[in-house]
Amino acid sequence: MKKYKVCFGIGNVAPVIAKITTDRETLTSVWVGGRRSPKRSSYDNYYDTWEEAHSALIAVQGRQIDSLDSKLRYAKKVFDEVLAMDNHKEGAE
Repeated sequence: MKKYKVCFGIGNVAPVIAKITTDRETLTSVWVGGRRSPKRSSYDNYYDTWEEAHSALIAVQGRQIDSLDSKLRYAKKVFDEVLAMDNHKEGAE
């Protein structure tokens, strides 16, 4: 059976969509080269079509961007607070 494997990439490794052939499949697993893999995991996911794989990858990357954007906004807020600190205000030692 033909499947599309999405490798999300770790660190500086770019995500990949690879066309593969599976030995067999169940509702939750695929076998490739005699080895069982879950269809969904934090590292690899298997889809029936390239379009499904691509949509899943777009969704994951979109969530990552949203998360990083939120962290960046918070870091900028804290940075602005640090810049605004005054040595002469109450509480400063």
